[in-house]
Amino acid sequence: MNESFLHMSYSPEAEELEKIRESAQIYYGKYVIRCQKNGLI
Repeated sequence: MNESFLHMSYSPEAEELEKIRESAQIYYGKYVIRCQKNGLI
C-alpha cells in the first residue's frame, strides 16, 4: 500500500486499526521473546 492512498483514506477507524496493529506487534514481540527464553523456538 502506498503512502498517498493511506493519506486519502485517513479516518478515525484507520487510526484505531493502527493502534491495534501496534499493540499486536508489541504483544507478539513479547510472546516470541518469552518462547525463546523457554527454548520453544
